[in-house]
Amino acid sequence: MKTRISRLWLAGGLCLASLSAQALEPASAQYQVSYNGMNASGSMALRPASGTQRWTYTLKLGNRVASIDQATVFDASGARYLPLASSRHLSYPLGRRAITTHFNWREGRVSWTGDVKSAKRGPVALQRGDMDPLLLNLSLASDAATGRSLNYRVAENGRVRPMAYTRLKNQDVTVDGKRYSAIRLFHADGAKKTVVWVVPGVPLPVRILQHEPEGDTIDLRMQSWRKA
Repeated sequence: MKTRISRLWLAGGLCLASLSAQALEPASAQYQVSYNGMNASGSMALRPASGTQRWTYTLKLGNRVASIDQATVFDASGARYLPLASSRHLSYPLGRRAITTHFNWREGRVSWTGDVKSAKRGPVALQRGDMDPLLLNLSLASDAATGRSLNYRVAENGRVRPMAYTRLKNQDVTVDGKRYSAIRLFHADGAKKTVVWVVPGVPLPVRILQHEPEGDTIDLRMQSWRKA
């Protein structure tokens, strides 16, 4: 479970130009996670950090077998969210892993430290607008609602690669007893297929479904959300 779920968050499967910093509001959400029939719980949260334009976006999920804890600090003052640093901590029966991503915008490069292979430590050249996989979630939720471009460049796993989503037919979803018309977004990376459901006015994805090339399926569904 640890390997497949970590791919969901770190291989860019999950993922506004962004809302202005003034439009951001603290929010949190609870999720149910299913991996090939095994259940886990999850949460996402958006909180202001130090400085008026800095925010922290966190993701936590797990069960009694494995857990993942991620956080990204970003600047929301520009047209696109600007990642400043991110961290990921994995815990599973055979050990632990921790990886930190360092965004150096002054020098235009990104690098990785911690439990990562030397060939994937970087540095790798950055372009303005590049983001990490966790921050992609916020971008999808906003860009789809406002009709912005769904083309991105995501820094992860020792490289920066382009990712493009296409819009599918809307589908109704129910969150905490309320029905919403959700925008469905689709991305394919070879045999890996990802669908993301977002709802205008809800800052976090309401569902993320990923099919792995090996046949594994990961499904993340929002159970409730609130403005903090």
